[in-house]
Amino acid sequence: MARGRAELTPGSRALAPLGLWVAALAYVLLRAAILWTHFDEVAMPAYELYPMGTLPRVLLEPGGLPLARYYDNAAGQIVTGFLALLPYLAFGPTYLALKLVPAALGLAALVTLFFLLRRVSGERAATLGALFFALAPTTLSKYSLLASGNHFENLFFTLFTLLAFVRLHALGRTAARLAAAGFAAGFSIFVFLGAITPVALLFLVHLGLRGWRGTLRDLLVLAPAFAAGIAPLIALNLLAEGRGLAFLEAKFSGPGSGIDPGLFAARGRAFFAEHLPAAGTYPSFLGVSGRVAGGVFLACFVFAYLFSLPEAWRGAAALARGALGLAVPGAGSKREQRLGTLRRSLLVVLVLYLPLTAVAFARSNLVIGGYARPVECGGYRYFLPHFTFAILLIAITSGRLLASRLLVNRSAGVALAAAVLATGTFNLALVDPGAPVRNLGAHYEGSNYKQTARALLTKKNELPHGEVVRYAEEFAPVLRERVYEGLGFYGAWEQSLAGGIEALDPAALLERYPSERGSDLARGFGVFLRQPRIQGPLLPPASRERLRVWSAQGVGGIEHVVEGLASPWNVVLSSALAGQLEDDRRLLGELDLALQPSFARGFGCFCGRILRREIPTEAALVAREFAALREELVEAFLFGLGQGLADGADRPSILPSALALAPAQLRRALHAGFDAREREIWGNGRAAQAR
Repeated sequence: MARGRAELTPGSRALAPLGLWVAALAYVLLRAAILWTHFDEVAMPAYELYPMGTLPRVLLEPGGLPLARYYDNAAGQIVTGFLALLPYLAFGPTYLALKLVPAALGLAALVTLFFLLRRVSGERAATLGALFFALAPTTLSKYSLLASGNHFENLFFTLFTLLAFVRLHALGRTAARLAAAGFAAGFSIFVFLGAITPVALLFLVHLGLRGWRGTLRDLLVLAPAFAAGIAPLIALNLLAEGRGLAFLEAKFSGPGSGIDPGLFAARGRAFFAEHLPAAGTYPSFLGVSGRVAGGVFLACFVFAYLFSLPEAWRGAAALARGALGLAVPGAGSKREQRLGTLRRSLLVVLVLYLPLTAVAFARSNLVIGGYARPVECGGYRYFLPHFTFAILLIAITSGRLLASRLLVNRSAGVALAAAVLATGTFNLALVDPGAPVRNLGAHYEGSNYKQTARALLTKKNELPHGEVVRYAEEFAPVLRERVYEGLGFYGAWEQSLAGGIEALDPAALLERYPSERGSDLARGFGVFLRQPRIQGPLLPPASRERLRVWSAQGVGGIEHVVEGLASPWNVVLSSALAGQLEDDRRLLGELDLALQPSFARGFGCFCGRILRREIPTEAALVAREFAALREELVEAFLFGLGQGLADGADRPSILPSALALAPAQLRRALHAGFDAREREIWGNGRAAQAR
């Protein structure tokens, strides 16, 4: 490629232009409004709070597993955990603080996308692309507020890799630019294994632009830089027995995958005919169905794709000749020629990405869709790079049409850009101006230490039991109790895998751990008995039968197992709390009379933990449940309420809302539960220091 250092686009300036500022402001305002008024609309606690939300706390608190033990199949989860350190230190370990990480990376992606487009297609296309990204399809917009760890977070690193390669060929080959491009490519794969596809396409583009001889020379710098970028991924896989490679093998060689022609064709048809049209997950807005917005965006993408296809084809042919050394594309001295070469080269990547992704999906057993509202976007996470590349394609096409001298072309460019921006306004449906409580994310805890138990017990880590106990005991007091509740849950899960529900034995599990942790282990065991329940009875019949047997046999810890029935495994969002409380109330009435006091204590403990979130509407819901209790269960409930107030946050505290709930003559039960839980967690003489 040309070695000159001249900028390739007219009007380039050192300061960011107005269009970028407008797009960035639109991005920030939309996402701030969603988080402020409708946090639960973009919350998937089961997939965000561990490890992404838990890891930064582990880095700040005593105890915790070695870093490699948190690695599953996406190192981006660890990257997100480290990036969350700063907002946790600044704003506290809340769910809201965690979401600032993907939001910030999305803003960085927008800026990167702007400068990438400005270099290859001019400032008009760059401004449009940035606006399209700010008002992106709902799946992409929601994911900018979901700490998935890799699927969205990687978009910045992929776009930065694209920009690094474009700069390399725009400004001329230097060792520094080669190293930057190579390192960015390797690091993007470290963050997300799916980045292999765009990185491979970029390498082929580089081969075509430089020729095979030039590429061999470049590899002297590119290869070591790439190795440095991907080195953390290699290190993690060595420490975790090739877990990432095992994931790829399971997805592309496991059951349901393969090259069977019938299966391959069926999955390919489903990708284009079912999943692609539905992937935008637009909500309805102003009486217009979200399907209309999804169809309009898809039509805009198809138009831009077909419009770009001839130029991409010419670019691919030129790159193929260049790779063989027959010609070096863009070797002329004219700036327009070099700009056209870069644009065509980028179009080759953008045009090839979707069909290659479809082939990979058809070849694998990956699952698309299947998530319920409001986070149905989770089922279409594999389309996030597609939407980003679609935005690039549409922006380039719009920019070219608007620059045309023909009125019909300019009109088409205006219509294309306006249509995409119109679909973006459907994201305003995610904002709830009438929300009764604002800024819920600041009240939710940003971590889930119970899930740490999975890492302790998983066969992937192969930890001896003594080491499991040692790690669990190293956590700070409240966090340690949560870990043990998780150990009870996963301990029951392991027993059920070995012999079904009949093999469950809480006493055998409790014998394996320190006796002072027995209550939390048993509660976690009880939480498991309530699972799974998507549709059906509040308590599975088999679980109900086991409780009767254990109660009749006087199995040790049975009262704490029953307490655990009242607590859900995952964090309950405020929007779902009323349903959870109603289910607990109904289950309380269905249990055998002998078990009801224990369940009432567990119900009270769950409500105490909810009160510690200090959300007024939730306090009102708890008060309603308390008022509906039968008189003989009130003291048991208040005892549990005190327990929940003691362990519902890092420091024990009896809140005024709890005191207002309990009649004065019954507050002794609340204080008794509070004191008992304090002693259980901190031991004698240590609770006062924790207040």
